[in-house]
Amino acid sequence: RAEDAKCFACAQIPLAWCVARAPALQPNLRSSPGARCQPPSSMKAAEKTSGPDEKSKPVTLAEAKTVMDSKAKPPGSLGLVEHWGQQLMVLQQTFTPQVLKGTALVYAGDHGILLDEAVAPCPIECTGQVFETMTAGGATCNVLSRIHDVRLELYDVGIY
Repeated sequence: RAEDAKCFACAQIPLAWCVARAPALQPNLRSSPGARCQPPSSMKAAEKTSGPDEKSKPVTLAEAKTVMDSKAKPPGSLGLVEHWGQQLMVLQQTFTPQVLKGTALVYAGDHGILLDEAVAPCPIECTGQVFETMTAGGATCNVLSRIHDVRLELYDVGIY
């Protein structure tokens, strides 16, 4: 069960605590085999075993789905993004999860069909032009990443 998940680094502290209360908890732990989390001394012993807030009812995946479906959008219209949001609600034990710092990965490539048929709405040359605009910082993804302080990584995975 997601509620019982333990920290990926030390397997001792509840994952919900690590995500909700200490998102920057020693970021190099993944690269340090055998490393142990060092929670702040203010973390009570009870918190280590009971999770972020033993007084409140745990947020379940079903409740998170209900909350997500109640938003001003067609249910399921955001695909995996909705599922990830629901998982964050469960991990952080709140219906208003937060992501403190993110990275957007953009993979650009052509579909590989070089026929004159109408397979795509734009000619194959457009992919390269759009990618050049992205690398120059002038595309919508660049603007959104700057506004929201999100790191943007661009990858050419097969542009002809």
